[in-house]
Amino acid sequence: MANPDRPIGPIGENFISWVQSGPKDIGGTCSSAIAHASQALKDGRMEPEEAWRAASCEAVQNNGGRSGGNGALMRTAPVGCAYVAATA
Repeated sequence: MANPDRPIGPIGENFISWVQSGPKDIGGTCSSAIAHASQALKDGRMEPEEAWRAASCEAVQNNGGRSGGNGALMRTAPVGCAYVAATA
């Protein structure tokens, strides 16, 4: 893990790189949230933690208060597993 004490920035950079690689399928919620965070980071308006939090809040708001489905679980499960292993 690139920075276990502050993982949001490195994880976010991997999401941005993934989008830039032209994946075959990317959902609208993911695309929108990653684009929002990416632009905030590019503009230098926010630190990574703030940019990704703002992007996630915007995604929830744009989805009528719903925060995610299977994709959200798929992306967060490895992070949880890494931290459980680190504290065991």
